[in-house]
Amino acid sequence: AGYVSRGEDLETTVAREVREETGLDLTAIRFNTSRFYEGSNTLMVNFACTAASEDLRPNPGEVDGAHWVPVEDVLDAMRPHSLAKWFVRRYLEKFRDAR
Repeated sequence: AGYVSRGEDLETTVAREVREETGLDLTAIRFNTSRFYEGSNTLMVNFACTAASEDLRPNPGEVDGAHWVPVEDVLDAMRPHSLAKWFVRRYLEKFRDAR
């Protein structure tokens, strides 16, 4: 999660935030969907990204922990009823429909 800085677009912000938080460089960024989150009174914007490598280097000041999960296990690895899980479901539905 991050904030858009003056002069940045959303894709630039996503690439910067992912690099700062995980050490990953992105090779592709695709808009998925958005949803308003009442808990923080914030519009959440979600992207699906492709990284140049699988070399996760979580920034301890930003990320408590991170690891890769096979796509077939991703929904089971997420908190029930979370907004993140809702975003992943939407992405997987789009991906399935696109095939």
